[in-house]
Amino acid sequence: MNSSNVASQAVTALTSTSSSWITVTRWLFEASKMFWKPTDFLKQRVDKPKNFIPYILVIVISFIFTAATVDIAFRERVAQLQGIDITSVPPRGLPIKIMVAAPRCVVGWLAPLAFVLCVWGCSNLLKLRRVNKQELLSILSIILYGEVIYHLGSFFRMAMILVKNTTHVSVSLGVVALKFGCDLTSVLYRLSTKFDLFLIWEIIIVGVGLSMLYGCSRRKAYLLSALSIELIPVLWILK
Repeated sequence: MNSSNVASQAVTALTSTSSSWITVTRWLFEASKMFWKPTDFLKQRVDKPKNFIPYILVIVISFIFTAATVDIAFRERVAQLQGIDITSVPPRGLPIKIMVAAPRCVVGWLAPLAFVLCVWGCSNLLKLRRVNKQELLSILSIILYGEVIYHLGSFFRMAMILVKNTTHVSVSLGVVALKFGCDLTSVLYRLSTKFDLFLIWEIIIVGVGLSMLYGCSRRKAYLLSALSIELIPVLWILK
């Protein structure tokens, strides 16, 4: 009897594990469509919003990026203030890295909600139709998958930071601004750094989804996407 129970439990555990892997594999396949079939993928997210997994991905990626790069950012800042080389600044321990990275999880959780409010507010400014409560979940789903694309760029930036041992790396328009003589502290440079390749990609993806939800032109949807995603960072810089 005991052997039978053990075998039954083993089969149940194996079935549960297999089911979980099938679910993850299916989700990954569906998520991959945002790269090669973005229109079909976003249409599904508008009709059937799914927010849990992309939310977790955004939070986890934010944590990994911060934990991996916070030490270099700290040492770089200390070296700049003391006028010494970054290699002369001792690294910080793992507990401190986790303490600094943990708040990024909160930011990763709150930012998409803030973007949804920005979409709602900016859509009123653009005189688009009002959305109901269910459609707000669709907006959140569109935003979250756009955020996944943007945060995937974090791995690219993280690799550049770790290789070059400096946080002054960029795949943004800030590189162009520097070539035109802009200072690192100038408003123009800080604004230009907010538009990197992955952010532009996010704006396009979110714009496609919003055009389906609101039934408006792509041009107006791209404008709504850009305003909603960049409104808070731009206002923060210009304050």
